[in-house]
Amino acid sequence: MNLLTFEQATNLALAWNQSKAPMVIAFIDDSCAACSEYMELAAPVITEYGFNHYCVNLTENKVAFPPAYVPQTYWFFIENQKPMVKRGAPPNKILLVETLEKILRVYRGESTIEQEF
Repeated sequence: MNLLTFEQATNLALAWNQSKAPMVIAFIDDSCAACSEYMELAAPVITEYGFNHYCVNLTENKVAFPPAYVPQTYWFFIENQKPMVKRGAPPNKILLVETLEKILRVYRGESTIEQEF
């Protein structure tokens, strides 16, 4: 997991189709308990599953239009499609792993987003 500025995250999102792996960009805030849970539970598992994982810390970065909820994650895994947006920390590791496996099946072309979600 890498910390980025908002500008760096924007540039990565715009160039995602050139990536060789699915990508997650998370917006977090230091004062948010759910963000701490996300960083402790989700961040290591997302990285372990081979996703490129980046975070924008809203406490340290000025963002003109911050997300309404934190943590908020943007999941890039379908070429030329908008990212999937998820709010909040995953409730537990089992559900997180199920979601990661679904995303990977879609990313590898083994399934469709309609079949998985």
